[in-house]
Amino acid sequence: MQFSISYTKPVFFLIIAVLSTVLGFLSIGCSQTTAQSSAPSNSKDSITLEKVDYPVLVMASGILQAEKNVSINPPAVRQVHRFRISRIVDEGIEVNEGDFLVEFDTSEIDRTLRIQTANYQRVQQEYQKKRSEFEVQMGELQLQLEQAKAELEKLENKLSQQEELESRIQVEETRMRRDMARKRYRLLQEKIKAAEEAGRLNLQLSRSNENNYKQHIDRSQDALDSMVIRAPVPGMVVFRRDWNGEPKKVGSDVFQLDTVIDLPDMDTLRVKAMIDEVDASKVHVGMPTRIQVDAVPGLVLDGEISSVSDILKQASYDRPQKVAELYIKIKNPSAIKQIRPGMSTKAQIQVDIHKGAIAIPLSAILGREGRSYVQVLGSDKRKTEVREIQIHYSDAMNVVVASGVQAGETIRSKPTWSQKG
Repeated sequence: MQFSISYTKPVFFLIIAVLSTVLGFLSIGCSQTTAQSSAPSNSKDSITLEKVDYPVLVMASGILQAEKNVSINPPAVRQVHRFRISRIVDEGIEVNEGDFLVEFDTSEIDRTLRIQTANYQRVQQEYQKKRSEFEVQMGELQLQLEQAKAELEKLENKLSQQEELESRIQVEETRMRRDMARKRYRLLQEKIKAAEEAGRLNLQLSRSNENNYKQHIDRSQDALDSMVIRAPVPGMVVFRRDWNGEPKKVGSDVFQLDTVIDLPDMDTLRVKAMIDEVDASKVHVGMPTRIQVDAVPGLVLDGEISSVSDILKQASYDRPQKVAELYIKIKNPSAIKQIRPGMSTKAQIQVDIHKGAIAIPLSAILGREGRSYVQVLGSDKRKTEVREIQIHYSDAMNVVVASGVQAGETIRSKPTWSQKG
């Protein structure tokens, strides 16, 4: 039995058009594949492998600080706990010993000093008045005592004469008067003695009050003088920041224990850094370090680790991971003038080095099913070979190859699986 298929003209032309389109796409795909595999590689597309000494680096973030630093706080003034800044030096300037740094508001101390001065003048006047009254009182008592003494001596002389010439009754009368005069004289002596003691105590109390107010005045005067703070040592002025990063300025209120200004010794500038717990055991004193300062683009400092803490601590209240604290000594004295305490830094610590290693960028590696591959260019630079490699070490940028490629070979810098040799 024979079958015959007949098509109408519209259907026939439609099938021809579809087949032509499919064949066209296939021819374009084949030509593109051939072009990619045969195209020569330039320097941007390829990497010639070389043996290098590849360092193993650990990153640490930190901040610049001076090992020797003098903190400037408000003065210690009795019964004053809050101070307001009325004048302050510009930040970043270098000062010599004795130069002005900061002045605090003195209005409250001025008011207290006026009150104390008025009280001091009042007790001075009271003391002079009491002293004058005491001198007048003692003068009157001394006069009474002299009169009593004269009367007593007169009666004693009269009594000695009467005993020979006068009658017994007259003698006894004179003796009684003499005894009364003697008693009065003794009472006056005791009165004077008591008056002297009372007057001395009263004057001493007034003098004590006077001295007390004088001490208050002296303390207030010292407090006024202490409100102007000058540099105790030479250094660079660095403002201490608040919890929100704001520096102290005119009008700021500070407490007695707050630090307003730091005077760091720039010759002792170093980096205080934090390193993650997983890398802490790799870091040791003496390891070389390269330091980048965020505020000075392009500046790279050479450093060396001077100390590493044995105790881990939490990075911050909102960062639960554990970190170790370390200090890095800066070995570029000429760069000190470009940096300031408080600047943030990033440090690269060299903890190891792979000598004579072949390093390949991560971007040049293909991965599949847990294996790593590179595309090695042939000698004619046109065809490529997908070759598996074994990785010895890797970081965020490169890998160190254990086997699979050799120095002198050339690989593609940005391979894809569509590129076939």
